[in-house]
Amino acid sequence: VENNLNELARILDPDRFFQVNRNTIAGIDSIGKIADYFNRRVILQLLPDNQEVIVSRERVQEFKEWLKK
Repeated sequence: VENNLNELARILDPDRFFQVNRNTIAGIDSIGKIADYFNRRVILQLLPDNQEVIVSRERVQEFKEWLKK
C-alpha cells in the first residue's frame, strides 16, 4: 500500500472503518469483542485471527461514538 495509515483513514468509508491507534485501522465487521482495559482504554479482539488491539486513550470517546452510528 502506498498510502500511510492517516491517509488511508481519510480515504476509507468512515462509517465502516476507524483508526483505533497509530498502527491499526479496524473495520466494523472485524470487531469480534470489545472490553474495558487499563487507564480508561478499550481493547478489541479483531477477527478472523483474534488479534488484540488497544484503542488509544485519546481515541476512546470518538471510538464509542463511532460504534453508536
